[in-house]
Amino acid sequence: VQRLMRTHDVLLCPTLDESLGWVIVEAAMAGMPVVTTDVFAIPELVLNEETGFLIPISKNELRRWVGLWLDGPAFDEEVARTFIALQDGLAAAVLRFAANPSLIVKMGAAAKRHIDSLYARPVAQRQLELIYAAALER
Repeated sequence: VQRLMRTHDVLLCPTLDESLGWVIVEAAMAGMPVVTTDVFAIPELVLNEETGFLIPISKNELRRWVGLWLDGPAFDEEVARTFIALQDGLAAAVLRFAANPSLIVKMGAAAKRHIDSLYARPVAQRQLELIYAAALER
């Protein structure tokens, strides 16, 4: 997957529900900007206009897509509204990248730096050391 990912320039990930988004982490580690939605923890991974683009969709107080709790006609209407927002957001992002290809390189490098600051091996190692040290103190 990582080898295949490196053959692409941008990750388009118009998700409706992600608790974290490991594919986003993997893409950023490969130096790819990401275009995705602004749900749950994703805005911690993708910094809008800096490491990629966030597409705003309707969310509840938990930052989850509101359609998850709907059914029947209300669900259908929310899906239709959301899919229009996704189509518009994806098209706008792709057009911006097409108009300015250097933005891909710039955002990709920023994405790698940002995700490395959160998930690179030394960072993860330090976090695990702190967890084990705290457990041993107990």
